[in-house]
Amino acid sequence: EIAVLLRWEQLHWGCKRIADVLRRMKLKISRTSVQRMLRRNPRKPAVKETKPKTRRADIQAKREHHVWLVDLTHVVSFMGLLRVRVVAIMDAYTRAIVATGVSTSEPSADWMCAFVAKAMKQSGAKPAHLISDRGSQFTATRFQAMLRRRGIRHRFGAVGTHGSISLIERFWRSMKTECLDATCVWLSARTVARNVADYSDWYNRSRPHQGLGGRTPREAAAKTQRGKPIEIKAGDVVRVSRRDLHDDPKLPVYTLCVKKSA
Repeated sequence: EIAVLLRWEQLHWGCKRIADVLRRMKLKISRTSVQRMLRRNPRKPAVKETKPKTRRADIQAKREHHVWLVDLTHVVSFMGLLRVRVVAIMDAYTRAIVATGVSTSEPSADWMCAFVAKAMKQSGAKPAHLISDRGSQFTATRFQAMLRRRGIRHRFGAVGTHGSISLIERFWRSMKTECLDATCVWLSARTVARNVADYSDWYNRSRPHQGLGGRTPREAAAKTQRGKPIEIKAGDVVRVSRRDLHDDPKLPVYTLCVKKSA
């Protein structure tokens, strides 16, 4: 019943996400079990496609704030009323969003220098490596000089390759699908910035990640292990409560309450 409830409330969630959310609620369940519950008609098993092996990158994140990923994306509101550029920095080890920013025009090298400096000040940490694409902001002499002064090594990554900016590209897809695409019209860049900041907070605190074993980035940073499942017996009353983070219905946080029978 809980799996079906989550399915109807969050239509864009897959079976893996639902299973991860249920495990965070300390229920013992697997993705295949959720899939079996939600499947109405039996289907033939899909043929698994063999993926080619990819060359491992030279830089592997070994700890928190060891490697940062920085990238930009376009965000366009309904009917093109507002076009902005959203910038984010992700910690490659914990998948946490370190900082976000919004610019109404293409960010310059000076803008990007100030953004990276602000991210380091807010997080109280400095990365050893910074990975980006080959945008004009990142190849500019001023940006390269800023990184050298701070002792940060710069590396250019490629989308879809191991250890590159593919992680933050996946974040853009999740953010647009789960947050921004659900809002039709933004009247100002400030509204977009607030929505992106709220989603990033939910992304770090409450969204389970498959690459982290179903944990959230905050739990990965704290090295928190998954708790033991709750034992539910016949006669127990099970209730699911929902809280919307930042009063935003697109950012749900589910908790489970089990009242044991006498």
